[in-house]
Amino acid sequence: MRRDHIHDGSFLARFLDEARVQAQLNHPGVAQVIEAASDENGEPYTVVEYVEGRSLADVRQRAIQLGSRIEWPEAVAIGVELGQALAHVHERAGSDGTPLGIVHRDLSPQNVMVGYAGELKLIDFGTARGQNRKCHTVAGVVFAKPGYVAPEVARQEVGDGRIDVYAMGVMIWELCAGKRLLAGDPQKHLEEVAQGRFTVPSLPRTRGVPAELDAILQRLVANDPDERYLSASHAAKDLAKLLQSAPAKEGGERSVRSRIASFMKTLWPSEPARSRAEFGKLLKQARHLRSESVTPSSNKVAELQAAHMSDDPSTLAGTPYRLGKKIGEGESGQVFEAEHVELGRKLAVKVLAPTQSAAHDAVERFRREARVVANLKHPNLVHLHDFGKALDGRVFLAMELLDGETLESYARLDSDDHASRGLRTRDAVDVCVQITHALETAHAAGLVHRDLKPQNLFMTRTGIVKLLDFGVAMALSDVEGDEGARPRGFAIFGTPEYMAPEQVAGEPVDERCDIYALGCVLYQLLTGSCPFTGTSGVAIMGKQLRDVPESFAQMAPDRVLPASIEAIVMKALSKSRDDRYPSAKAMREALEAALARTERRRGVGRVLVGLAGIASLAVVFAGGASYARHNGGLAGLFGGSPATARAPAIPEVTVDSLPVAPAPTVGATATTAAAPNAESAALSSPPASTSAAPPPAPPTKPEAAPGAGLAVAEPPPAKPGEEAKAALQDAEEAPPAPTKVLHRATAREPAAEATGELASARQAAAANPHDPQALRAWARAAYVARASREARRAGREWAANDPGPEPRIFLAKVLDASGHGGEAKQILDDWLAKHPDSTEARRLRARLGGGRKPTRR
Repeated sequence: MRRDHIHDGSFLARFLDEARVQAQLNHPGVAQVIEAASDENGEPYTVVEYVEGRSLADVRQRAIQLGSRIEWPEAVAIGVELGQALAHVHERAGSDGTPLGIVHRDLSPQNVMVGYAGELKLIDFGTARGQNRKCHTVAGVVFAKPGYVAPEVARQEVGDGRIDVYAMGVMIWELCAGKRLLAGDPQKHLEEVAQGRFTVPSLPRTRGVPAELDAILQRLVANDPDERYLSASHAAKDLAKLLQSAPAKEGGERSVRSRIASFMKTLWPSEPARSRAEFGKLLKQARHLRSESVTPSSNKVAELQAAHMSDDPSTLAGTPYRLGKKIGEGESGQVFEAEHVELGRKLAVKVLAPTQSAAHDAVERFRREARVVANLKHPNLVHLHDFGKALDGRVFLAMELLDGETLESYARLDSDDHASRGLRTRDAVDVCVQITHALETAHAAGLVHRDLKPQNLFMTRTGIVKLLDFGVAMALSDVEGDEGARPRGFAIFGTPEYMAPEQVAGEPVDERCDIYALGCVLYQLLTGSCPFTGTSGVAIMGKQLRDVPESFAQMAPDRVLPASIEAIVMKALSKSRDDRYPSAKAMREALEAALARTERRRGVGRVLVGLAGIASLAVVFAGGASYARHNGGLAGLFGGSPATARAPAIPEVTVDSLPVAPAPTVGATATTAAAPNAESAALSSPPASTSAAPPPAPPTKPEAAPGAGLAVAEPPPAKPGEEAKAALQDAEEAPPAPTKVLHRATAREPAAEATGELASARQAAAANPHDPQALRAWARAAYVARASREARRAGREWAANDPGPEPRIFLAKVLDASGHGGEAKQILDDWLAKHPDSTEARRLRARLGGGRKPTRR
């Protein structure tokens, strides 16, 4: 803070509130507040994340100076990043789930930083409004900059997040138009805006701006707040959709950040190398001056503090952190949930164990981890806030507090039940794609993780995967010297189950050892087992050197996994590093291509199955009519009543076993196509006689899906073995011929046992409409019988009469599986708002995420 403002109480309050508000925002699009305190002279200061880049005002001015035109795709890309950041600011909630109601109120090009790497950061929240601010700006004073002030703010009304939406629209307009919107007297402009006599003009068509963009801008800057976008997130989605129609950059790049980074490179071609070199020079000079400074031999104040220091281990004396509950522990130390007492911000503090704090090598590794993490900026990497030593000698680092669980716990890789371990193919691939993004950033910085494993991967509640624990990371420059050199003392770092052969042998490593570890992780997520196991670490490392991993079919014969994904995993697990993917980016592209191809062909197969179902219905009715005519009428079709047998018990279907949005089976698709009204009829009609149904086949063990045992027991197909295997064949093969699909469709109709059991359960529920157990049996029987509509109705009745979590989790999974993902999420959100400690509900909500697990942010 400038010294002339120190005695200004209002300015001081806003200065401290800015740090408090900004510290509550944790998003890649908001500059992070690292520290807020006062120096030895009592002068307040804040430490904010350094952004390698320039303000949006500088970007616009630089383009004008160089005569470089900002094309509309670049302007829209900046708008997408800006909209996503504002969405987080506006929608941010407190620890109790109550919205904080934060509005920036001073959004302008000076308060938007654009990084050379394409990232965007919001800064300067000094005038932001929030529910938990300790001071508020003076009524009647407009702090925002003229030209970006919404009409309601000019009229001195409070306003909401839509005032930031207005400013966002003005900034995008200026980028596209190549000039400022405000051209005259600022005061007169404010008066016209307040009176509604000023409207933002349409962009001239000479700028090559599509009409769709002009329509979006007019909705952003509408004078009436009710005519604007309801939220910044809605605007960002429309801008992102429009950006997809823009031509690709050189090399085929279409991502938002690549467009921004490319444009920044044209404006500042020597950056960020020049700034980094200058900073390194200044830092070196500062360290030199510090080493020459005279350090007092004794500090009485520090001695008194140490003498009276509390024995309470929850305090880190001499730091602003108060430790809370322990949330993790390893060989090197413990991790605590903590609070910054000045900022009121929750974070995680990793404290080095006392025995380790006395070991120079351990402290150096800890310091190296802090430096490594501090210099890596990516949504899939944990954000570091602070590093230091308490007065009692304990070394610590403070980082962002994550809400979720480790990937090991999330995927239940430590479960004794092998069938429940792992994830579905698409989810497992999505997780690994996120990991490759984190590895790309680390490898680009010249770092190898060396200990990639599920325990060091964290799945947040929002579905974002975070790469943790760089404690044994190594700089690539450390291995670029003698290729034959080994670490001193033949020290080996890593976890045996995920170590690359060269890592086991103690040879120099590069980024391809992380590729190998990622292959191990993906193998485990898909099959439920590590590629190599053994009775000891030494035995496992021996297998890493010599053995070839078993195929997916050998390791998990009960799971049907795509051959294309298996090929990628096996390539990553090659013994020779030269045979693996050369980079994380190469592996990511292979995974994304294989998954897209699999989904596309699976969609084609489902269409053919639907057509086959219709054909099978025609065949059934044609054959039935012929038989009826031959036997004197349609009634002959239902003649003869075989002795009724007792229906078997409903197969036990646990909540965890219900798949989240599974792909419809061949039989289910055909049945749905053949009888679209069967489920609705079942709700009102009495159970139909099953006398004419063919004798039921004995139930078979269901095919298991990765990450969750398959919930629906199905009868075997007409030709056991070959036809069942063909019906569930990997989507990599060409779609089967319609005649073959028809055969599979007619061979996989719902089991008569399930149909009969549903009728019994339905009658029991009707007789006991408020009995949770009866409703539970009805809901599960409907699910087993593949009557999704009835399962949803039964699930709602069950939830209305059972206050526990089980019916809500069941209903959410059934809803998501039948295409009602939004309602499923709402049910879970409502439950978690009242029961935030519900582990299963949190796990399912994270799986649903933004539809599916989110990939890159």
